Amino acid sequence: MRDGAADLAIVSPGPPVLGLGWQQLSQQRLALAMPADHRSAGRRRIWLRDVDDAEFIVPPSGFDLRRAFDELCSAASINARVSFETVELATVAALVAEGLGLAVVPMPRTVPGVVIPRDVSFVPLADEGAVREVGVVWSTGAVHSDAVRAFREYAVGSAVAYS
Repeated sequence: MRDGAADLAIVSPGPPVLGLGWQQLSQQRLALAMPADHRSAGRRRIWLRDVDDAEFIVPPSGFDLRRAFDELCSAASINARVSFETVELATVAALVAEGLGLAVVPMPRTVPGVVIPRDVSFVPLADEGAVREVGVVWSTGAVHSDAVRAFREYAVGSAVAYS
């Protein structure tokens, strides 16, 4: 961003970097993805400590969902066992559906064109801090074109709260 390689980016979380502007667009509630036949599927909410014996599918270190997962585990005093690491949510869903682990993911929404697997259940996490912020970031020192400013205004004006 600061070197001009990009005008805007959608990121999570907001970067603590001088020279970058940030506007939150949404707050995504985190859920536990599990096979539809899991003992906890169908619950209205779940605490991570309720599945402390499970294996988990997680993003590699350095990704925001991994940071959130690690923080939730620490707060719940869980020493999580990791079965797989991947960043692709479709792969996460496939691995969960096959019973190869559980995963902490953003709670799915009904979005045209997005298919949510029928053999995966998503139960909202009840743990404190089980949310992640998503926002738009830009260089505050750059002179932005009308198109960039218009897109940023559109994104901010279209922001959706998921919680």
